[in-house]
Order: sequence, then C-alpha cells, then structure tokens
Amino acid sequence: MEIKISKSKEKLLKLLKKFWQNLFLVLILLLVLAFALGGIFFWKYYLRVQEEKAPLYVKPLKINQVLMEKVSGEWVQRETISKTAEEKQYPDSFRGTPSE
Repeated sequence: MEIKISKSKEKLLKLLKKFWQNLFLVLILLLVLAFALGGIFFWKYYLRVQEEKAPLYVKPLKINQVLMEKVSGEWVQRETISKTAEEKQYPDSFRGTPSE
C-alpha cells in the first residue's frame, strides 16, 4: 500500500511541475476557452432575443389642445413671476439700506 501512494505522489508532483513550466500556455488556453464560451452564450442569447422580437404597433399620440393651452398659459404666467422676482431688489439686512 505504501508503494502505490508514493508512486502516485511522484506522478502528481511531476504533473504539477509540468503544469508550472507551461503555466503561460495554460493561462492563454483558459482565456481562449473563456472567450469562446462567453461568445457562444452571448450569440445564443442574441439570436433568441431576435427571434422573439415581434413588431410592435404603437398608436400615434393624440395631443389634447385644451390641456396644452392651459399648460402653456401656466408656463407663461410662471415665467413672468420668475422674471419679476429676479428684477426685484431685496434689502440686505447685513449691509443696511443701499444708498441711491
């Protein structure tokens, strides 16, 4: 029993030594394998989505003119309020009243 364990241990060490000697090639092989598998899965997913994609019919939007005029009027009103607020001079409580 002892002889078989030592022989298998020696074979394992030789195998690991060969692996470490060719580590660069093994890493390149694993990288290529990862890219290939990723490409295959991506392509399968892409084709499945393309097959399932059905042409969708989208109804054209109808614009409610009355609502649009109300919103436009509100927008103009807010712009005028904003402009008057920007033009108004507020007193500075830290500097006192400005001399004119």
